[in-house]
Amino acid sequence: MFTQLKKRRKYANFFEAPSKEFKELTVSEEWLSTYGVEQGYDGKTLVVCNEQWPDCEVKMDSGELCGIEVTELVDQECIERNEQNQEVVRLWNDNEIIEAIERRLKDKNTKSHGGKYQKLIVLIHTDEIDIIFDRGNKVLQAHTFSGLKNINEAYLVHSYEPSYQKYPVSTIKISVQ
Repeated sequence: MFTQLKKRRKYANFFEAPSKEFKELTVSEEWLSTYGVEQGYDGKTLVVCNEQWPDCEVKMDSGELCGIEVTELVDQECIERNEQNQEVVRLWNDNEIIEAIERRLKDKNTKSHGGKYQKLIVLIHTDEIDIIFDRGNKVLQAHTFSGLKNINEAYLVHSYEPSYQKYPVSTIKISVQ
């Protein structure tokens, strides 16, 4: 049996996948392999949730059940312009990176609900050329996002970088106040 793959978009498409669920699972797997397993998350327990919230769930070695929400940091206008065969890229200044991440975190913070989860993790993935790991990590280390009472941990998952031979992960510092 054959299935039709969705057309791959032309801009910042590294994590694009045939389905939303597969994309969310892939981002979560890469976060686990680069960062999460070392921090006590059991990669063998990762599953996609077939509910609206959260996207995935994973258990910690300690038994805590964690919900994972996945979202993307990408410039929508650049996606649209590249689909019209205008070859453009977005150049981000540091404040724009912070503001874009803050919008995504606040959105996930308002949608979250504890339920059966002891912890909520937000993974923001990006394939923006101007937000490579070294730069993104530097910007994030200088900032703490506040007012996020429903999010316990947040990370920026970058696309594969050959110089690191992995999908680098930047920790996003958050505060409930």
